Amino acid sequence: MKKQISILMATLFLGVMVSCSQNLSPEPPSTVTSPSVVNTYQKALDGDIRSLKTIGSYYESGLQGFPQSPRKAINCYQMAANLGDVDSQCKTGKAYMDGYGRMQSDSNARKYLGMAAGNQSTRGSQLLDELEKRILAKKQQEAREKAEREAEKARREAIQMNMIRSMFAPTPVIVY
Repeated sequence: MKKQISILMATLFLGVMVSCSQNLSPEPPSTVTSPSVVNTYQKALDGDIRSLKTIGSYYESGLQGFPQSPRKAINCYQMAANLGDVDSQCKTGKAYMDGYGRMQSDSNARKYLGMAAGNQSTRGSQLLDELEKRILAKKQQEAREKAEREAEKARREAIQMNMIRSMFAPTPVIVY
């Protein structure tokens, strides 16, 4: 049993390493010159949550020689989120919610904010509530717009029917 768990953990760890290396270039940008930052980047490639968050913040703010890139920042946060980091789950969910560095996606936002809320994150729960309110408001707006389109269509059809009826209505005869 212990051997099976060890194999499962090793497989999971290798999967995380492959995932991290697929989302980050094998080398930091050439503008990064600090040996400690290069070391942090390597740790991020190896799946270290703290390093992923640090590199994400560098991309987000354009510090330490990293170009400012919301997309790459959220890549780092998303990798940390998938490794179980609650703060990164909130950041990734919010990014999907707002379309920051990602295509806006309610389902992905719900996924990451749900992870955070499930990990007892107050911020994750608040953001998830905000997302649900946005989704509800969006659905209500869509329903209003649909009702307005249908009412306009019915109005045009009524006008057309009145025009057709008036063409076939008998002409009154006026007697003097």
